[in-house]
Amino acid sequence: MKKITVFIIAFFVFFSPSAYAAYTGVQIYDSMKTAMSWTDKNISPLGDTDSVASDYLVMALKRAGEVFDYNKYEKITRSRKPATLHDAQRNIMANTASGGRLSDSTVAKYTYNAELTTADDYADAILTLLSGEYKIKSHKTDINRLAANLLSMQNYDGKFGDGIVSTSKSMIALSFLSGNCYVVKGDGIGEEYRYDVNTSLLRGIDYLQKNKAEDFGFGSVKNTAYAVMALDSTGVDADNDPGFSDGELSTLKSLISMQNPDGSFKDADADGTSIALCALVSHLRAMQGNSPFFSLLTEDMPYNPSDYVEDFNYSGGGLKVDTQGEIKIRMNNKITDNETSEQSDAELATTVPIDTSTNIEQKKHIRIGPIIVIIITIILLTAVVTWFVVYMLNVRPIKKYHKKEDKDEDN
Repeated sequence: MKKITVFIIAFFVFFSPSAYAAYTGVQIYDSMKTAMSWTDKNISPLGDTDSVASDYLVMALKRAGEVFDYNKYEKITRSRKPATLHDAQRNIMANTASGGRLSDSTVAKYTYNAELTTADDYADAILTLLSGEYKIKSHKTDINRLAANLLSMQNYDGKFGDGIVSTSKSMIALSFLSGNCYVVKGDGIGEEYRYDVNTSLLRGIDYLQKNKAEDFGFGSVKNTAYAVMALDSTGVDADNDPGFSDGELSTLKSLISMQNPDGSFKDADADGTSIALCALVSHLRAMQGNSPFFSLLTEDMPYNPSDYVEDFNYSGGGLKVDTQGEIKIRMNNKITDNETSEQSDAELATTVPIDTSTNIEQKKHIRIGPIIVIIITIILLTAVVTWFVVYMLNVRPIKKYHKKEDKDEDN
């Protein structure tokens, strides 16, 4: 009987599907290198001057610690004239990853001063600014306003924009602002809208979980790759979390199952393969406990396949803005240049806040004010006490002494 019991336990330990569900760092690294082998033959970043595939490939290579002529690619991105807003935003991020730094006016043109209308627009603008740590002062808006606008566009079911990609992009962008809360005041008396970034991220995770396919993927290479990166950015394991794995299948496994033997993904699409490569690098970085994929300015040691972390132990959250905590934004009725009259009332209620950087500076002065008052009060009290002590020791005894002499003379 004991032998049978031991046999049953051994069977479940060694042959249970869950024992083979999670990919090791070496397996993900091998898949990543196979994809790089295909991209090396089929994508030419230094020859293609405006390509989705090239930009994402360069970001993936840099974040994986691969050798590449990043200086030359940085010069290419500087000379580009993007055709669309998203081309420009992606171009800035590729430039950042390559070690470049575009002018503040150029970055502002495609972020703060651009015609932003969709969740994708706002998410990419936030990601462009924070992934490169651009701190641009603008009279028109700031990062808090962009965040409030994006948060206002989330549906009750957690969805942003058109679906999986828009939701994933929004989650990645908002992960840089985790911990922030925005209270947007409306036009009506007592009217306000409260947006909590962490709550929004949880709702986004819930949306992805409820819209996954039977194999835990999201239909296409692009959808699944973005979902993996979104989960990585929020600290959710796309290969082990119960919401995205049943012990045999997982979201990460669904993505890797779309890889062809030659390293490409699905239909050998260059754009899809580059984005999938980014997802593999992102997940490997998360397994190592390195900075998020889109924290493009942080440097990490190149990956060593013999030093991988089996347990996923990444807390998520990218770079943080200076204004942590609750931020109040006041509203008015005007529509600015980067808004359209087609927006809903709820959206308009979060699109015209004042520049909160002024409020932040005022708060600093308010904090310093009481300290100065306390110091001055202490100085004055010290002066009064000192004068009183001197008076008691020197002046009063002298007067008493002379009065005593007068009385003696009279006697």
